[in-house]
This record gives sequence, C-alpha cells and structure tokens, in this order.
Amino acid sequence: MPAQAGAAASRQRVELAQYEEDLAGRVDWTIDAPRHTIVVHERGRIDRLRTRIAGHTHQFGPPLPGDLWFIPAGERYRATAQGGVIRYSELRVEPLTLHEAGARLPLPVRQAHRDEMLYRMVLQLGELAGARDDLSLLLADSLRSSLVLHLARLAAAPREPATAREGLDAASRRRLEDYIDAHLDRRIALADLAAVAGLRRHGLPAAFRRSFGATPLQYVIARRLQRACMLLRETRRPIADIAQDCGFFSHSHMTGMFRRHLGVVPSAVRG
Repeated sequence: MPAQAGAAASRQRVELAQYEEDLAGRVDWTIDAPRHTIVVHERGRIDRLRTRIAGHTHQFGPPLPGDLWFIPAGERYRATAQGGVIRYSELRVEPLTLHEAGARLPLPVRQAHRDEMLYRMVLQLGELAGARDDLSLLLADSLRSSLVLHLARLAAAPREPATAREGLDAASRRRLEDYIDAHLDRRIALADLAAVAGLRRHGLPAAFRRSFGATPLQYVIARRLQRACMLLRETRRPIADIAQDCGFFSHSHMTGMFRRHLGVVPSAVRG
C-alpha cells in the first residue's frame, strides 16, 4: 500500500478524543462500541468510581494520572463517578487494525492499568491534535502506528495462569479491604497483605490486581487520598494531623501526593 494511503487508513482507524468534565454531580458513562476504547485519566479528582464490565462490578478509590481502562470492542462498559473537574482522553482503535498488526488474542479487559509507554504516547498524540504542518502530521501518524503495535503486543501476550486470573475470593478481598483501612496510618507491607489473604508474597500482586483493578501500592495510595479528602471536607482538623492519620510522612508529603495524583493541594479540597 502506498505510504500516503497507509497514513490515511491509520488516521481513520485510530482516533483520539479529549474531554474535560465536571463531576460535581454524579455522572454516568456508558461505552458500547464496535471499536476498542482505551480511557486515559490525565488529571483531576475522582472521589468515587464504580464500574461494571464483563459481568463484574468494581469500586475504585481516586484514579491516578496515567491510569488506563481497556474496553474491548463489543464489551458494554458502565461507570458512575463523582468528584471535581477532570481531564481524560479516549483512544479508539478498530479491531481489524490490531489483527493486521499481529494480535492473536482479543484486547484484554483492564482497569486502573499502568502502562507508562502507552500513557506517554497518548499524551503526545493529544498535544499534536489540531496541528497541520507536515512534520506534526507525520509524527502523529507515527505515534498512531506505534500505539497499534503496542496494543497488538499486549493482545498477543500469553494469558496469566488460572490462579491469577481468578483473583481473590470474596472473603479474602473483604479481609484485605478491612486490614488496609485499619492500617492506613502506618506502613503496610506486601508480606502482611499476603498473610491476610492467605497467599505467598509473590502470588499476591497478580491476584490483587485481578480483584481490585490496581496494584497493592496504587490501592493503598488511593485509599489514603480518599480518607484524607473525606477528613478535609468533613472536619476542621489541622492538615498536618490528617496527613499523619492517613499514613503520610508530613503535611508537605501529603501536599506533594495530592498535587501528583489529584492535581490540587489539600486546602483546595477543604474549600
């Protein structure tokens, strides 16, 4: 296929849409498309996020910038969210494009997934949106091609063993949730979480991600930020005290985590 025709096809088969939305009131999202959709959280505060996909419901703490949601073509995805003003992108890819790139398996369902390479490529593609000079158009098309190859590689990767795919049973999940919430003010070690779940230390991360849609570290950070937000809104306690109760080393440490993960300082949440 001639190079120009290939570039045109790439632009038609890979699209990026950018959004900014106020979640002050409850917002419901539904995605049910014939294309693969990758949702990228870029910035802003989401206090509560509840999703349902592939017959499973998940509850998330505050998503972090760079968290990705993979919604395969044909899967019905529903989400309910509440928080502040957020910015996010949707990368939409025709399934045939991944097949032609060598994908042997369907794009997997993934929630609160971390993929730094994919995240950075999406950000770069967003920065090029609207550019019309030849070099920018060439770079944007190259990024689309790289994104397709990267996603095809993910879809071609071998599946995890059954034990990891099944995740944790309901009782183990509740024990972990209760343990984490009860120990947010202190160090939470992976070995301790594994003991609570009744697993070996090396087996916990995969099972945890399958059950919670996040790594143990991501989940603990999200819960700490969520509790801090609640205390800031509902009490007038000093911010330094709240930081200590939520497991942050200091007022400045909590402020840095708020800036990095929520895009605001703690005082902005307090109002």
